[in-house]
Amino acid sequence: MILALTGAVWDVLYHSVRYDGCDALTKDMQEAKGLMGGYLINLSDKKLRESDYYYRTMDQARRQSAAAGNRDVDWYFAEKRFSDFFGAEFAKYPNIHVHQEDPVMKIFVD
Repeated sequence: MILALTGAVWDVLYHSVRYDGCDALTKDMQEAKGLMGGYLINLSDKKLRESDYYYRTMDQARRQSAAAGNRDVDWYFAEKRFSDFFGAEFAKYPNIHVHQEDPVMKIFVD
């Protein structure tokens, strides 16, 4: 979880590109993808590569990698299926590192 564990700030704009956070200590940029569920998780790799989600995600990774320059970009996926898949797809971006992080649900009670 990028906010509570790293002290990140949500929605960071860096070189005109948005990220979900920036680690206060390492200055690494961060992106988090929550539970996809539904039909996406059951798509074959071929079908996933043909999806609009794939093209949007790859475009986001390309833009974030370029804008980050010499900073690393840590991408966190809530589901192992997507961390494995996009970890391989992002191999062309040496400054992007993909992690699987179980989702955490917080319930706030007054």
